[in-house]
Amino acid sequence: MEALIVAFTTGALGSVGHCIGMCGGFSLAIAAAGRECEDGASWKAQLGYHLGRTATYTFLGLFFGTLGSVGRFTGTIGPWIHTTVAVLAGLVMIYAGLAVLGVFSERAGPTAMLPERLFAGAMRPAGKRALPYGLHAGLVLGLLPCGLLLAAEAQAAATQSPVMGALVMFAFAQGTVPALALGTSVLERLSLSVRQRVHGLAGVVLILWGVWSLARPVFMHFHQHGGGHDHHQHHEMSLLTPSSAEDAACITPPEALAQSSALAD
Repeated sequence: MEALIVAFTTGALGSVGHCIGMCGGFSLAIAAAGRECEDGASWKAQLGYHLGRTATYTFLGLFFGTLGSVGRFTGTIGPWIHTTVAVLAGLVMIYAGLAVLGVFSERAGPTAMLPERLFAGAMRPAGKRALPYGLHAGLVLGLLPCGLLLAAEAQAAATQSPVMGALVMFAFAQGTVPALALGTSVLERLSLSVRQRVHGLAGVVLILWGVWSLARPVFMHFHQHGGGHDHHQHHEMSLLTPSSAEDAACITPPEALAQSSALAD
């Protein structure tokens, strides 16, 4: 549940500054194209757009969650894979958080290798009706590379579960819907300083979640080894502590037994 809350919060806070800046133009263009479709309903195009994005994000979450769960099926090297995934996810989220804060360029790193022209065709209507057009655009534009999406995918991998990974990305998608649904025309009325503060808060959330992802394997390591040490000590003490009268007699020195017999006589 914690991962879902963080994913939703990241999407909600980041969408005010980040998603409006990157995807607000697409959202407005899709709404305008929807009015030119056969049924002339921009809200249907918007609905299709968000449904398409959510479907793509959920599939990506399933994919990255499956990658994170690979260690569960690899026997003895499973813990090493789990640790590696958590560390990589933490590093990616910290990197994305710093990018959101403006330390790096949004197109820096691995996202720069993805061709932007891949998404050009999404703005051409797939049909004459608004809903299918918006759905087609959302399915394709959901692959648009950005720092927040990269961080959400890392969170999905860190869950080490296909189902939880899909749920994390679904929650992230729902977090981005309100700001995009309201439209840039409304959010642009916010002062630049307010948008920058909210945007910066989203970056801080990403960095904190990345630090936790890095620290979690360390906490688990100490917890497991500490618990195992305590169990070992308890087991050794149980071997030295008599559990019955017969056990007490077995570990009583012979001299004490002889003295007890003499007193009885």
